[in-house]
Amino acid sequence: MTGGQPTKAEEMNQTMGTAGGGQPEGRGSRSRFVADRGDVAPMVIMFGLATVMVFFVIQVALLFHARSVVTAAAQDGVRAAQVENATTADAHDAASQILAGSTALLNNESVVVTPSGEFITVTVTADVTSVAFGLTGPVTASASGVIERFRPQSER
Repeated sequence: MTGGQPTKAEEMNQTMGTAGGGQPEGRGSRSRFVADRGDVAPMVIMFGLATVMVFFVIQVALLFHARSVVTAAAQDGVRAAQVENATTADAHDAASQILAGSTALLNNESVVVTPSGEFITVTVTADVTSVAFGLTGPVTASASGVIERFRPQSER
């Protein structure tokens, strides 16, 4: 202190709540600053809610991705069955090949190929793996198309 006026460092120490050497007021270095006192419970609750929300968002994203995979499998199955002289086994194999790439995501896959006259329908159903909280369910997609075949001039 010079001439009764505190120096800048002394003013800073007083506004920060420290005495002289930069230590917090109270019982030495182990005590907290006065402004730091607070309750931890709201932070713990908010962290828990944030964690639940993150897992929920991940689960919803997995459901959307599973729906895309199942739809792609059904569409590929129909494409394989539409080719002239193709069999229902070709459609089943094409759809199963797509599903085989998502074994960690999908469980209990089912591929049903239904030919009906000039049309073919492939329906794929699978259960989505749950990340947390048991939020899961079946995802189903169907695709249909005309079976290609040679038609003589008289049938056109």
